[in-house]
Formats: sequence, C-alpha cells, structure tokens
Amino acid sequence: SASICYAGENYVLLTCAEETQDIAQDESFIMRCTKDEEGNDCYQSLDDEALIAAVYEAYLAQNENA
Repeated sequence: SASICYAGENYVLLTCAEETQDIAQDESFIMRCTKDEEGNDCYQSLDDEALIAAVYEAYLAQNENA
C-alpha cells in the first residue's frame, strides 16, 4: 500500500496480494482516507474516474521522485 496526498486530501493505494473470486492478484484500488463520526480512520471508495486517474498520476509522480 502507499499513501498519496492530492488536492489537500489523503488517499491510499491498496493492492490485492492474493487473487479472490472477484479481485485479480495485483489489482489496485485507490480510496480516500476519512474519519467516521467517532474519529476512527476509514476508507471511502471513489466513483469519479477522473479523480482516480489524477490521484494515480500523483502517486506515479511521488514514486518517480523517491
């Protein structure tokens, strides 16, 4: 997994380590890091394909400079 800061929000890129019935091995997901009403960390899925692409580009740029 990797943390990504984009447009003032935090995201995480998660990669599936093992293939399951619905998810291929090495398939990745980008999720927004949020807090629930009790202040606990949680992940929110993204539906906006443009946002997913922008966050992924930020991830690539972040790792290019690492």
